[in-house]
Amino acid sequence: MTKISQLETEKVELNAREKSFEEEIAKLKKDKLAFEDELRLEMASEKEAFQAKIEELKNKLIQSEEQSKEVERNSFLAKSEFDKEKALLAQKVSFYEKSLEEATKREKV
Repeated sequence: MTKISQLETEKVELNAREKSFEEEIAKLKKDKLAFEDELRLEMASEKEAFQAKIEELKNKLIQSEEQSKEVERNSFLAKSEFDKEKALLAQKVSFYEKSLEEATKREKV
């Protein structure tokens, strides 16, 4: 009878250990799910932040390109204005040179 009693005691202990292990497994599964949920939320948040940063950088790039084009247009306009002014001054110089030549010829006559 002691052997039966000893076996029954071992069975009770094994059942208690099994129940304890099952509870531990259940707790670990619950912790794992909570951790996975937390990671999913964190990753979604980071993805959203990265997408916002990408949009911000795209907008800055577009703005920079527009500013570059505006500077290029202004530079072209300024060069055109400069070339026009240069041509006008060249005409004036030519006119004054001819006028000076004619005045010099008239003085000699």
